[in-house]
Amino acid sequence: MTIEAIYTPGHVDDHVSFSITEEQSAEKVLISGDVFLGSPSCSFQDLSAYIKSMKLLKEMNFDWILLPHSLGWAPEQVMVDAKTKIDDYLEYRQDRLIELLACFDSADHSSGGEEPRRRNREQLYEHLYAEKGLTGHV
Repeated sequence: MTIEAIYTPGHVDDHVSFSITEEQSAEKVLISGDVFLGSPSCSFQDLSAYIKSMKLLKEMNFDWILLPHSLGWAPEQVMVDAKTKIDDYLEYRQDRLIELLACFDSADHSSGGEEPRRRNREQLYEHLYAEKGLTGHV
């Protein structure tokens, strides 16, 4: 068995994950720490570094991911298919960025111009989270 530390900025920048490879079966397991939380919706110190971590992990072709921050303790919630989980997180993050850009993409015609729409914090929250049923402080 081989264990390797991998620098994977996630929720915080100083994060590492661990790769475990079982030589006899050639299966690769990632112990992910906070690069995968119970939900893909969280804050990041550096979103660009997080996306690079996701892409690196995808390239490493893991079979399984062990999720210490899992929402539940059922085996199917703690040990998951790596390709599916990584793809899901990358897709989610891309969709969220598109939604955020859409907040500002359309022109504000109420002021008679073609200026990007301005939004306050409450409007951003409403646009990004309310439709998804997510709650929290604004």
